[in-house]
Amino acid sequence: MYQFMNQSMTWLDAQRYCRARFTDLAVVMTMNDVRRLVTTVDPGYNGSVWIGLRAVGVGRWVWSMGDSTISQDSMWNPGEPSGDGECVRSFNGSWYDESCSTVLPFVCFNDSTGFVINNTAMTWRDAQSYCRQQHTDLASISSPEQQNLLSNESSLWIGLFLDSWVWSNQWSYFFRYWEADQPSLSLVSSNCAGMSATDSRKWAQYSCDLKQPFICYGDDKLIKKQIVRVKLSCNGKCTLNDPSLQTTILNEIIKKLKSMGLESDRKLSWRKEQDGDVFHQERKSRASSNTVCNSVTGRNEPLLNVPPQGAYPETPQTDNKQWEPLMQQSQPSG
Repeated sequence: MYQFMNQSMTWLDAQRYCRARFTDLAVVMTMNDVRRLVTTVDPGYNGSVWIGLRAVGVGRWVWSMGDSTISQDSMWNPGEPSGDGECVRSFNGSWYDESCSTVLPFVCFNDSTGFVINNTAMTWRDAQSYCRQQHTDLASISSPEQQNLLSNESSLWIGLFLDSWVWSNQWSYFFRYWEADQPSLSLVSSNCAGMSATDSRKWAQYSCDLKQPFICYGDDKLIKKQIVRVKLSCNGKCTLNDPSLQTTILNEIIKKLKSMGLESDRKLSWRKEQDGDVFHQERKSRASSNTVCNSVTGRNEPLLNVPPQGAYPETPQTDNKQWEPLMQQSQPSG
């Protein structure tokens, strides 16, 4: 969950703030994450925002799809990488480093169809953007068998590039979405990454001392969550896992809380278990044929967290079937 903070801070101060209140500065792993980031920004803000990416001194060769670094079975030509550039082309079954501004055909990867060769010459960055828009990404090559599929092709961009940036939370994930001329080796003092809040959504490097808004990820630690067990009983056939009935019950609980002066800013919702159900039936061994229903079995923690005012809705009781769901309650603290 991403959280936009519309207050200007340096990158380091933003990192401290996110770690104290949420989890960390935003981590971006896919294009879907990029789209979600943009939707969190307040409408009307058109500047850049800090994300959790920062430069380090050591570069390593990684794949554009972000899933891994190169394996031990890398297929460099002897003498490569030679320092000619930060992007990689495949030629006659081997890899060569090349300036990312060189224009070459390229090979995309599509989740449905596999490798897709495009003979239109582009820079590495433009080829990456094309593959992400039309397919999945520039191709990753993880085995000699995959490389053999390209062995008869002329020079093609593949998704390998030299990267010297790390995420604030130290996750080893290498998805990047830089502007065409970014990052620049000449901007040695600009070691922190920001994302454009405009339609481009792309990243650029900035001085870490620049003050600008930022995006965190994780749940807000200032929001208190309570889990309340509500016990319900019914006669005959029970259909308490019917979503429409659950909505009706939840509305009645909300009305009860309001009548007791507890409406405040609480948000109530049912919590589903792993099987997808809210209500569960618990059978108790008794001389009679009574059946008691619980939503959770085998837990040692308290099953009812009483709201701060110490009151919660009364529930009907009968002598036959009882159902207990878990309901989670969120409210701002302090």
